[in-house]
Amino acid sequence: MRETISVSTEQAFSAPEGSVIFYYYPKLDESELACGEKALGVSGFALNWTNRIGFMDAGSDLLMLVLRRDAICDEDYKSKAHLVEAPLEPAAFLADWLLSLLKAASQQTYPYARENVDDVLADVITDRFEFLFQKSVVCETPQIAEAEKIYKKMRDRIFDGPDRPHTVRSLSRDLGVSAFDLRASCQSFSQIPLERMLTLLRLNGARRDLLRARCAPRKVSDIAMDWGFFHWSRFAFRYRSLFGETPSETLRG
Repeated sequence: MRETISVSTEQAFSAPEGSVIFYYYPKLDESELACGEKALGVSGFALNWTNRIGFMDAGSDLLMLVLRRDAICDEDYKSKAHLVEAPLEPAAFLADWLLSLLKAASQQTYPYARENVDDVLADVITDRFEFLFQKSVVCETPQIAEAEKIYKKMRDRIFDGPDRPHTVRSLSRDLGVSAFDLRASCQSFSQIPLERMLTLLRLNGARRDLLRARCAPRKVSDIAMDWGFFHWSRFAFRYRSLFGETPSETLRG
């Protein structure tokens, strides 16, 4: 898959069990695929990437390939969670090759059975990336992985449903984590202060419910209050600043 992203966004990554992800991320700055996991270069392999969260910068251009883990690495890697940095020059060459395959897949017709072509391509792709993996360097799992766990628990708790407006203190009690650790984990993982992150998550929750309300009508004001926004004009301003439209425009579709 290849994905280009025009705005900064949070994304969920969940590779199938027993897989390895090759990634090529040609953005020469401090961007990260999964927060706290900075590859030394812009390409590499990620293991055990199930239910991960990453923050993608504006202008991101990401290429990812899913490979069977047992096809490219031995048993020593199967229980470890880390990144493997791929040498940039051959990785860039293979990335360009993959992009050409993606383009050809939507244009080319074959005079023989397509499944035969797919089988051959699968073997060739696996062989080339197994060789690249063998030339790559292991990066240890970063300590920030613990901060990611706390952030995910907080995020999931908020999106479970707005049974009440969430505050730093209520989340701290619900998760059994001190307010200090909650703030520190959010800041180190997302680079966004906790209070700002809570506002962003609540706005996203409100947008989700507004989209659902197109089929099951509800008032914008009720949805806003569900998510802890009690000042209508302030909510509308924040909402429009983030999504480029008013809550009422979202509801109308």
